[in-house]
Amino acid sequence: MYGQLHGAAWLCVALAGCASPTQGSGGDPDGAVVVHDLATHDLAKPVDLAAVADFAPFADFATVGGCDPSSQTLGSGGGPSTCAYGELCTPSTMTCAAVSTAACAMGNGAPTWDEAAQLAPVITSATATLLATTGLTECANGDPAALVTVQYYSPTTLTTQDANNLFDGQVKFKKSTLATGSWFSANFVRMLPPKNEHFGSFQVGINCGGATGVKEAGLYILDEASHVSNAVCVSW
Repeated sequence: MYGQLHGAAWLCVALAGCASPTQGSGGDPDGAVVVHDLATHDLAKPVDLAAVADFAPFADFATVGGCDPSSQTLGSGGGPSTCAYGELCTPSTMTCAAVSTAACAMGNGAPTWDEAAQLAPVITSATATLLATTGLTECANGDPAALVTVQYYSPTTLTTQDANNLFDGQVKFKKSTLATGSWFSANFVRMLPPKNEHFGSFQVGINCGGATGVKEAGLYILDEASHVSNAVCVSW
Protein backbone atom coordinates (compact mmCIF):
# COMPACT_ATOMS: atom_id res chain seq x y z
CA MET A 1 0.00 0.00 0.00
CA TYR A 2 1.24 3.46 -0.83
CA GLY A 3 0.21 6.43 1.24
CA GLN A 4 0.93 9.88 2.58
CA LEU A 5 2.16 10.13 6.18
CA HIS A 6 3.26 13.42 7.75
CA GLY A 7 3.58 14.85 4.24
CA ALA A 8 5.98 12.15 3.00
CA ALA A 9 5.53 9.14 0.74
CA TRP A 10 5.53 5.81 2.56
CA LEU A 11 5.22 2.17 1.50
CA CYS A 12 3.40 -0.29 3.73
CA VAL A 13 5.22 -3.62 3.95
CA ALA A 14 3.39 -5.39 6.76
CA LEU A 15 3.60 -9.16 6.63
CA ALA A 16 0.06 -9.77 7.82
CA GLY A 17 -1.82 -6.93 6.16
CA CYS A 18 -1.94 -3.17 6.38
CA ALA A 19 -3.95 -1.07 8.78
CA SER A 20 -5.47 2.24 7.73
CA PRO A 21 -7.76 4.79 9.36
CA THR A 22 -10.74 3.15 7.69
CA GLN A 23 -9.65 -0.36 8.65
CA GLY A 24 -8.91 0.37 12.28
CA SER A 25 -6.07 -1.81 13.47
CA GLY A 26 -6.87 -4.56 11.04
CA GLY A 27 -3.28 -5.20 10.04
CA ASP A 28 -1.23 -7.50 12.19
CA PRO A 29 -2.52 -8.84 15.52
CA ASP A 30 -1.04 -5.86 17.40
CA GLY A 31 -2.65 -3.33 15.05
CA ALA A 32 0.81 -2.14 13.93
CA VAL A 33 2.42 -2.17 10.52
CA VAL A 34 5.87 -1.44 9.19
CA VAL A 35 6.11 1.52 6.86
CA HIS A 36 8.99 2.42 4.60
CA ASP A 37 9.96 6.04 3.88
CA LEU A 38 10.36 6.23 0.11
CA ALA A 39 12.26 9.52 0.38
CA THR A 40 14.99 8.38 2.78
CA HIS A 41 14.75 4.57 2.31
CA ASP A 42 14.90 4.21 6.10
CA LEU A 43 12.78 1.51 7.65
CA ALA A 44 10.63 3.07 10.38
CA LYS A 45 9.63 1.25 13.52
CA PRO A 46 6.13 -0.26 13.54
CA VAL A 47 3.39 2.33 13.88
CA ASP A 48 -0.34 2.02 14.32
CA LEU A 49 -1.71 3.77 11.24
CA ALA A 50 -5.18 3.75 12.80
CA ALA A 51 -3.86 6.24 15.33
CA VAL A 52 -2.29 8.52 12.72
CA ALA A 53 -4.85 11.04 11.56
CA ASP A 54 -3.01 12.29 8.49
CA PHE A 55 -2.33 8.91 6.84
CA ALA A 56 -4.17 8.54 3.54
CA PRO A 57 -3.61 5.83 0.90
CA PHE A 58 -2.81 7.16 -2.55
CA ALA A 59 -5.51 6.77 -5.17
CA ASP A 60 -3.25 5.26 -7.83
CA PHE A 61 0.33 4.46 -8.84
CA ALA A 62 0.75 7.74 -10.69
CA THR A 63 0.50 9.62 -7.39
CA VAL A 64 3.94 8.35 -6.43
CA GLY A 65 5.37 9.09 -9.85
CA GLY A 66 4.89 5.68 -11.48
CA CYS A 67 2.64 3.86 -13.92
CA ASP A 68 0.18 1.07 -13.16
CA PRO A 69 1.44 -2.25 -14.60
CA SER A 70 -2.02 -3.80 -14.24
CA SER A 71 -3.73 -1.11 -16.32
CA GLN A 72 -5.82 -2.33 -19.25
CA THR A 73 -6.55 1.21 -20.41
CA LEU A 74 -4.72 3.25 -23.02
CA GLY A 75 -3.96 6.68 -21.57
CA SER A 76 -3.62 10.06 -23.21
CA GLY A 77 -0.04 9.24 -24.24
CA GLY A 78 -1.23 6.33 -26.34
CA GLY A 79 0.23 3.57 -24.18
CA PRO A 80 -0.96 1.70 -21.08
CA SER A 81 -1.55 3.77 -17.94
CA THR A 82 0.64 6.88 -18.10
CA CYS A 83 3.01 5.47 -20.73
CA ALA A 84 3.49 6.76 -24.25
CA TYR A 85 2.58 4.76 -27.34
CA GLY A 86 5.30 2.16 -27.92
CA GLU A 87 6.04 1.84 -24.21
CA LEU A 88 4.92 -0.56 -21.49
CA CYS A 89 4.80 -0.26 -17.72
CA THR A 90 7.57 -2.29 -16.07
CA PRO A 91 6.12 -4.07 -12.99
CA SER A 92 9.38 -4.14 -11.01
CA THR A 93 9.93 -0.39 -11.18
CA MET A 94 6.49 0.97 -12.11
CA THR A 95 8.16 3.06 -14.80
CA CYS A 96 7.53 3.24 -18.53
CA ALA A 97 10.03 1.64 -20.91
CA ALA A 98 10.20 1.25 -24.68
CA VAL A 99 9.03 -2.12 -25.99
CA SER A 100 11.53 -4.44 -27.62
CA THR A 101 12.28 -4.38 -31.33
CA ALA A 102 13.95 -7.05 -33.40
CA ALA A 103 17.68 -7.32 -32.77
CA CYS A 104 18.23 -10.59 -34.68
CA ALA A 105 19.05 -10.94 -38.37
CA MET A 106 15.69 -12.64 -38.97
CA GLY A 107 13.97 -9.36 -38.12
CA ASN A 108 15.70 -7.50 -40.94
CA GLY A 109 13.40 -6.38 -43.72
CA ALA A 110 10.24 -6.17 -41.64
CA PRO A 111 7.75 -3.51 -42.78
CA THR A 112 8.18 -0.14 -41.09
CA TRP A 113 6.44 0.32 -37.77
CA ASP A 114 4.88 3.79 -37.92
CA GLU A 115 5.23 4.95 -34.32
CA ALA A 116 4.25 8.54 -35.12
CA ALA A 117 0.79 7.54 -36.37
CA GLN A 118 0.07 5.57 -33.18
CA LEU A 119 -2.36 3.25 -34.99
CA ALA A 120 -0.54 -0.08 -35.15
CA PRO A 121 -0.67 -2.86 -32.54
CA VAL A 122 2.30 -3.03 -30.16
CA ILE A 123 3.92 -6.33 -29.16
CA THR A 124 4.87 -6.11 -25.49
CA SER A 125 6.06 -9.71 -25.07
CA ALA A 126 6.74 -12.67 -27.34
CA THR A 127 8.08 -16.05 -26.24
CA ALA A 128 8.36 -19.39 -28.01
CA THR A 129 8.69 -23.06 -27.13
CA LEU A 130 9.41 -26.08 -29.33
CA LEU A 131 6.54 -28.48 -29.98
CA ALA A 132 8.09 -31.87 -30.75
CA THR A 133 4.79 -32.96 -32.27
CA THR A 134 1.64 -31.13 -33.38
CA GLY A 135 -1.93 -32.02 -34.17
CA LEU A 136 -2.67 -33.41 -37.61
CA THR A 137 -4.78 -30.33 -38.34
CA GLU A 138 -1.84 -28.08 -37.38
CA CYS A 139 1.24 -29.36 -39.20
CA ALA A 140 1.40 -32.06 -41.85
CA ASN A 141 2.09 -35.47 -40.32
CA GLY A 142 2.17 -33.86 -36.87
CA ASP A 143 5.55 -32.30 -37.65
CA PRO A 144 7.39 -30.14 -35.06
CA ALA A 145 6.68 -26.42 -34.82
CA ALA A 146 7.44 -23.46 -32.60
CA LEU A 147 4.54 -22.32 -30.41
CA VAL A 148 4.68 -18.55 -29.97
CA THR A 149 2.82 -16.67 -27.22
CA VAL A 150 2.33 -12.95 -27.89
CA GLN A 151 1.05 -10.22 -25.58
CA TYR A 152 0.07 -6.90 -27.12
CA TYR A 153 -2.00 -3.75 -26.97
CA SER A 154 -3.63 -2.05 -29.91
CA PRO A 155 -5.06 1.48 -30.34
CA THR A 156 -7.61 -0.06 -32.69
CA THR A 157 -8.80 -3.54 -31.82
CA LEU A 158 -6.52 -6.26 -33.16
CA THR A 159 -9.24 -8.49 -34.55
CA THR A 160 -12.97 -8.97 -34.90
CA GLN A 161 -12.52 -12.61 -35.89
CA ASP A 162 -13.36 -15.74 -33.94
CA ALA A 163 -12.11 -18.22 -36.55
CA ASN A 164 -8.52 -19.47 -36.50
CA ASN A 165 -8.13 -19.50 -40.27
CA LEU A 166 -9.13 -15.83 -40.48
CA PHE A 167 -6.55 -14.66 -37.92
CA ASP A 168 -3.39 -16.56 -38.83
CA GLY A 169 -2.66 -14.16 -41.69
CA GLN A 170 -2.28 -11.32 -39.18
CA VAL A 171 0.87 -12.93 -37.74
CA LYS A 172 4.00 -12.95 -39.91
CA PHE A 173 7.32 -14.71 -39.30
CA LYS A 174 10.66 -15.04 -41.12
CA LYS A 175 13.49 -17.52 -40.69
CA SER A 176 15.81 -16.11 -43.36
CA THR A 177 18.61 -13.83 -42.24
CA LEU A 178 18.38 -11.91 -45.53
CA ALA A 179 16.48 -8.62 -45.44
CA THR A 180 14.85 -9.67 -48.70
CA GLY A 181 13.76 -13.02 -47.27
CA SER A 182 10.08 -13.98 -47.36
CA TRP A 183 7.68 -13.46 -44.48
CA PHE A 184 5.11 -16.21 -43.92
CA SER A 185 1.78 -16.32 -42.13
CA ALA A 186 1.45 -18.36 -38.94
CA ASN A 187 0.86 -22.03 -39.69
CA PHE A 188 -1.89 -22.51 -37.12
CA VAL A 189 -3.61 -20.83 -34.17
CA ARG A 190 -3.76 -22.45 -30.74
CA MET A 191 -5.40 -19.54 -28.90
CA LEU A 192 -7.16 -16.60 -30.52
CA PRO A 193 -6.84 -13.05 -29.17
CA PRO A 194 -10.00 -11.60 -27.63
CA LYS A 195 -12.32 -10.00 -30.16
CA ASN A 196 -12.76 -6.23 -30.21
CA GLU A 197 -10.32 -5.65 -27.33
CA HIS A 198 -7.35 -3.30 -27.02
CA PHE A 199 -5.27 -5.64 -24.82
CA GLY A 200 -4.77 -9.37 -25.09
CA SER A 201 -2.63 -12.37 -25.92
CA PHE A 202 -2.69 -15.25 -28.37
CA GLN A 203 -0.76 -18.37 -29.34
CA VAL A 204 0.22 -19.41 -32.85
CA GLY A 205 2.37 -22.13 -34.35
CA ILE A 206 5.11 -21.22 -36.82
CA ASN A 207 7.73 -23.02 -38.89
CA CYS A 208 5.99 -26.37 -39.28
CA GLY A 209 8.55 -29.03 -40.12
CA GLY A 210 11.54 -26.71 -39.74
CA ALA A 211 11.42 -25.80 -36.06
CA THR A 212 14.16 -28.24 -35.05
CA GLY A 213 16.73 -26.56 -37.32
CA VAL A 214 17.46 -22.86 -36.71
CA LYS A 215 15.49 -22.06 -33.57
CA GLU A 216 14.92 -18.35 -34.03
CA ALA A 217 12.60 -16.17 -36.10
CA GLY A 218 11.55 -12.59 -36.66
CA LEU A 219 7.87 -11.86 -36.06
CA TYR A 220 5.37 -9.02 -36.35
CA ILE A 221 1.59 -8.65 -36.30
CA LEU A 222 -1.00 -6.57 -38.14
CA ASP A 223 -4.45 -5.33 -37.23
CA GLU A 224 -7.33 -5.77 -39.68
CA ALA A 225 -6.48 -2.43 -41.30
CA SER A 226 -2.95 -3.73 -42.03
CA HIS A 227 -1.22 -1.43 -39.54
CA VAL A 228 2.14 -3.10 -38.82
CA SER A 229 3.48 -3.59 -35.29
CA ASN A 230 7.03 -3.52 -34.01
CA ALA A 231 8.99 -6.56 -35.16
CA VAL A 232 10.48 -8.82 -32.47
CA CYS A 233 12.68 -11.88 -32.31
CA VAL A 234 11.64 -15.20 -30.76
CA SER A 235 13.81 -18.19 -30.01
CA TRP A 236 12.99 -21.67 -28.72
